[in-house]
Amino acid sequence: MKAYIRKTLNEYKSKLITAEESEIPIIRAAFSDWYYSVSDQDRAEMAPFWADVKKEAWEMIKEVKDALDELKTLKEKQLAEARK
Repeated sequence: MKAYIRKTLNEYKSKLITAEESEIPIIRAAFSDWYYSVSDQDRAEMAPFWADVKKEAWEMIKEVKDALDELKTLKEKQLAEARK
C-alpha cells in the first residue's frame, strides 16, 4: 500500500477514536471526499486495511459479548444464592 494511503487511513482511524461525537460526521465527510478522489486501484489497495478494521471490530464485539455473558452468569449465581 502506498505510504500516503496508509498514513491517511491511520489518521482517519485515530481521529475517529479520539473525536467528540459531534466531530464524527465532519471527519467522515472529509474522509469520504478524499476516498472518492483516489483511483480505483488505490481504493483496491485499501482492502487489507478495511479487513483489519472489520476483524478488530468483530474481536471487540466478541469481548463485549463475553463480558456480558460473564456478568449474566454471575448475576444468575447471585440470584440462586439469594434464593437459598
